[in-house]
Amino acid sequence: MIYLDNAATSWPKPPSVKEAVAQAFDYAANPGRGAHQLAMKSAREVFKVREKIKDLINAESTKNIAFTKNCTEGLNIAMFGSLQAGDHVITSVYEHNSILRPLHVLEERGVDLDILDCPIDDLADNILRAIKPNTRMVAISHVDNLVGRVKDIKKIGNSLSRDILFLVDAAQSIGHMPIDVEEARIDLLAAPGHKALMGPMGTGFLYVRDETAVLPFMVGGTGSRSQSLVHPDFAPDKYEAGTENLHGIVGLGAGIDWINETGIEKIEAHVKDLAQTFYRLVKDMPGVIVYGIESDDQITSIVSLNISDRDSAEVAMALDREGEVAVRSQMHCAPLSHKHFHTLDQGMVRFSFGYFNTMDEVHEAAKILEKIIQDN
Repeated sequence: MIYLDNAATSWPKPPSVKEAVAQAFDYAANPGRGAHQLAMKSAREVFKVREKIKDLINAESTKNIAFTKNCTEGLNIAMFGSLQAGDHVITSVYEHNSILRPLHVLEERGVDLDILDCPIDDLADNILRAIKPNTRMVAISHVDNLVGRVKDIKKIGNSLSRDILFLVDAAQSIGHMPIDVEEARIDLLAAPGHKALMGPMGTGFLYVRDETAVLPFMVGGTGSRSQSLVHPDFAPDKYEAGTENLHGIVGLGAGIDWINETGIEKIEAHVKDLAQTFYRLVKDMPGVIVYGIESDDQITSIVSLNISDRDSAEVAMALDREGEVAVRSQMHCAPLSHKHFHTLDQGMVRFSFGYFNTMDEVHEAAKILEKIIQDN
């Protein structure tokens, strides 16, 4: 199989990730819920991973890092925990439903919402022009999940006043490229563990710069202040009610170790080289329409395309049938982005590359796509 669906989840994982998850069964007790050896070791392992995430994104403290089960949960905590009726929020059409759907619910509850539809290169300037006196948040993805374009988060973050929260969805960037929350002045950053961070599914985290700005999304047992019926008001406990996913978290830690050992710059360069090469191979094939990319220097890890007016799901199934090329088709949970590119009915075929892909696979996938075009 040629696996080119890494934007959905990375595959395969480094062997060290599987080993870390398996080893956790040897000591897995409830972290932070006991004084015996197994519980204490479990708590230490969780804390180690919190430290690794802090260092990865240059956060000030481990208290700024809350574990979640995925990026979507982190985004929901950030938005529902900080926005109320009368607040103004700015986002864009280039967002995943994990941003758009919570904001739709909040809009129905009285939040003032602006969804910007402009060229991606102009987004930063358009955000600044859209700011109102009651603007409370700017919520965008770092790299959009449909066409893979990078947004200038450093320019945006450093242009906002400090009373405006800057929320970044890092699902398609973290692990593929460096992210510095201080350099980009990010207030809230949500990320999954199972994509380019190479961790297991069911893992993720939310970075919160100022814990007083975000209320907890869920309350319950934390192992701290258990004598009180009032949920803890300090981070990270306030965001982590219930037992943590120990096995997933240590697997995520192993994934981050692998990234540090491999080198984030090396990962970024390799993945970009694969995607750029694929783009150059397919862009002039008969009927191929590549979206959101005007030159190969705009490419990160994603190339999304269609073949004339053929249904994207039909093309994806043909790729799997003809050469076991695994890609993602149809909506990608990005309806407004599809509307922008006029593909709401057709969808797109998304090829997304990861570190374990090879240049031979890129050339073979392009050949199979060309065969599908010729056979039609």
